[in-house]
Amino acid sequence: MQRRENADGSGEAAHDHHAQTDQFKADTVKTVADTIREREQFNELYEALRDTEARLLVDTAIESGLRWGELSELRAGDLDCVTRILTVSRAVIEVHPRFHPDGGRFLVKEYPKDGECRRLKLSEQITVKIGAHVRLRGLGQHDLLFAVRQPGSTEADRASAPDPADLGLTAPNENGKRYRHGTLSGYAAGRCRCRFCRHAYASYRARRRASGHDSPRAARTRDTDGHIPRDWFRRQIWQPAVKRAGLDIHVRMHDMRHAHASWLLAGGADLQVVKERLGHASIATTEKYLHTLPGADETALAALSKIRGSTVDGAVQRRLRETRPVSAMGYAAVRPYTVPDTLDELDGPTTGVVELPGHLDWGPRREYNLDDFSDSRLLYMRVIRESTHLEDLRQFLNAQILMRLWPQLVLPPRVRALWEDRFPSLGRAA
Repeated sequence: MQRRENADGSGEAAHDHHAQTDQFKADTVKTVADTIREREQFNELYEALRDTEARLLVDTAIESGLRWGELSELRAGDLDCVTRILTVSRAVIEVHPRFHPDGGRFLVKEYPKDGECRRLKLSEQITVKIGAHVRLRGLGQHDLLFAVRQPGSTEADRASAPDPADLGLTAPNENGKRYRHGTLSGYAAGRCRCRFCRHAYASYRARRRASGHDSPRAARTRDTDGHIPRDWFRRQIWQPAVKRAGLDIHVRMHDMRHAHASWLLAGGADLQVVKERLGHASIATTEKYLHTLPGADETALAALSKIRGSTVDGAVQRRLRETRPVSAMGYAAVRPYTVPDTLDELDGPTTGVVELPGHLDWGPRREYNLDDFSDSRLLYMRVIRESTHLEDLRQFLNAQILMRLWPQLVLPPRVRALWEDRFPSLGRAA
C-alpha cells in the first residue's frame, strides 16, 4: 500500500501509485488556465482574506509555490532572512489517530525521502514580512511559522504591556475626552482598540475570572498540535474569502502553486529553475505550464532581442515591450504603488502611537510608537509598500520624518526608484 499527495495536500492510499499520480498531474496542470492567473484576481482574493496570518500564509504560498503540507510545516528557522533562502525539508500530513504512532492527527515526515532538502530564494518583500511576523510573534527557531495558536503560546503573547505613561493618549471620544493608551479607561470610555488597550481589558477580565467573579464557558479547542487543519482552513478561511472576492472561477489553495509556476515562466524564468523550485520529479510536469501562458511567444521574442542587443532596432524593442501582455510580466513587475505629487502633502503625525488599518498591516500588531526609531521605520516601510490610495500616505506619513528615515528603509527596488524619480531629494538623502 502506497500513499500519494493530493492537490490539497492530504494523503490517501493508492494501489496503483504511478498511474494515478501521472493522471493526477496531467489533470491539475490542465486546470491552470481556469484558475488564478492575473494579478488582479489574486489581489481581489488577497483583500478578501480577513485573517491577518492567513494573508501572510497565502502571500507566502504564491511567492514560494509550496505544497500545503510543506507550507503548513514551515518553521521560523527554515528561512534565513539575510540570504533570503528558504529550506524545505519536511512536510506534514493529516492521518486518522489509529494510524499515528502517538495517536495524534498530524504526522511530520522528512521530505523528500532521499534526505536531500530543497532550497529556494524568496523575494525581498515576502522575506521582510515573514521576518516581521517572526519578531512580532516572538517565534523560536522551531516554532511553526503558521499555526493555530493558543493564548500565551509565544513570547509576544506572554510579554507584559509597557507603562501607559509612555504610550500617549487616545483619540478624543464623542465627548471630546482622551485617555491613556494601555488602560481600562482607554478601552471602555475612550473606545480605543489598540493592542495596549485590548491587553488592559483582557488582563482585567482574567483577574475577574481568577477571583471567581466571572465564569465564562470553556474556550473552544481544535484537535490539533498547532498545525493548521487543511479542512478547517478551507471552510473557515479560504472559501469565505473566495466568496467575498466574487471570483467567477473555482479557486483552490493549491492554485497558488499553479499561479507561482505560471508567473515565473511568463516572466522568462528558466524551466529547470522552476522545476527545482517546485520540487517536480520530472521536467515534463513543469513543461505543461507553458501551454497555459498566452504571452509565451512574446516572452521568447523579448529574450531573443535582449541577447541580440544593439543589432535589434530600438523602435522594435520598444514595440515588443508595449505589446507584451501583463500576464507575461509577472506580479512584482506590475504591482501598483502609490506616490504623491509633492512631499508637502505628507503631513501625518510625528509623535505618539499610531494604529494602521488592516489593509496596510495584516500582522497581529498594528500599533507603532513614532517616538521609537524601529517602530517608525517599520511603519513607513509598510505604508509605502502597501498603500494604494493617496489618503493613506497623507494620513500616516510626514515629509520631514520620511527624509530622515529614507536611507534606512528596506524597500523593493522598483518602489525606491519610483519615489526617487519623483523626489530626487530622497535619492540624495540616501
